[in-house]
Amino acid sequence: METAVNTVLGPISSGELGVTLIHEHLKVAWLGWAMDPFNTYDVKSALKSAIDNMKEVKALGVSTVVDPLPMGLGRDPDFHAEVAQASGVNIIISTGLDHEARAMPPYFRVRTTDEIAKVFIHDLQEGIGHTGIKAGIIKGATGEGLITKNEGRALRAAARASLATGVPIVTHTTRGTMGVEQAQIFLNEGVAPRKVMIGHCCFSTDTPYLVSIMDLGCSIGFDQIGLRHAQSDEFRLATLTGLLALGYADRILLSQDHTCCIVGAAYDRLTEQVELMKENRHSHIFRKFLPRLSQAGVDDVTIQTMMVDNPRRLFENSEKVEGRSHE
Repeated sequence: METAVNTVLGPISSGELGVTLIHEHLKVAWLGWAMDPFNTYDVKSALKSAIDNMKEVKALGVSTVVDPLPMGLGRDPDFHAEVAQASGVNIIISTGLDHEARAMPPYFRVRTTDEIAKVFIHDLQEGIGHTGIKAGIIKGATGEGLITKNEGRALRAAARASLATGVPIVTHTTRGTMGVEQAQIFLNEGVAPRKVMIGHCCFSTDTPYLVSIMDLGCSIGFDQIGLRHAQSDEFRLATLTGLLALGYADRILLSQDHTCCIVGAAYDRLTEQVELMKENRHSHIFRKFLPRLSQAGVDDVTIQTMMVDNPRRLFENSEKVEGRSHE
C-alpha cells in the first residue's frame, strides 16, 4: 500500500520514489567546526557542488536521494530544500543520533529513551527545529564491536519513534559490526523487520553474518560503494553477487555514503574521502559499479529490485509479508 513520505519540499507518495539512493550525504559538518578560526566554509560553493551532483544523478535516472545525516553532524534542512528545489530530486533527511565516539551530543547522553523518542517524533511530525521541514527517516548508529549504553538508548528511541509514526529506520554500523545486535534491539521493541535497514553491511565479507541479519526479516545496505577506505568494490561485488545467488535480492539496497561537501577538516581515515568526492561523485555507482554488476550476470530486474522496489517497500506500511525468493 502506498504511503506518504516526507521530503524536504513536502510529502510525496511512496510510489513516486523511483530509483532511490538510500544513504548519501549532501553536506557533513564535523562537530565543533565553527570553533576553528582557520576553517573556511563557502555556502555558495557547497550549494553548487550539491546541486551539480544531484542534477547529474537525476540525468542518470535517480528520483530520490536519502540523506540520513544524524544530529551533531550539521543537519541543515534549508540547505537540502534549496538543493532539492534547484535539482528536481526528491531529498529525504533524517532524525536520529550518531554513535557515541563521533558525534552524539552530550545533551542526549543524559536524556531518557522516551525523551529522545519525543524529539525524533517532533522532527518527523512537526519539523526540525523551527524550519517546518520534516524528517522522513530515522537514523541509528553504533560504534565498532560494541553498543554502548547511550547508543542502545538511542536505538530504542528510534524504534519507539518508528512505531509511533510508521517511518523506517536506517543505521550506521562501524566497520560492518553489530548489525545483528542493532536489529534485535529494534525487533525487541516491536518494530516490524521490514521497516529496518542495517547499514554499511558491504564492509563485511562474512556471508553467514549478512544472511543472519536478512533472515531476521531486515534489509541490509550495500551503501558504501566506491569508498575505498572502507572496503574495495571488488570484495563488495563478490559478496553481493553471492548473496543474490542465494536469493536475497529483496533484502538489499544499494548506495554510496558519498558526500558533496565536508565542512571542516576531515579527520584521519576520511582524508581519502575528500579526494574521492572529486573523483567519484554521486554518479559512481551508475558509471562504474552497476556495469560491473551487469557483467557479472545480474539482470536489470534484480538491479531494479534493489534500487526501486526495496526502498519503496521500506517506506510503505503494508502488512503484507513479502515472499522470500530463496525459499
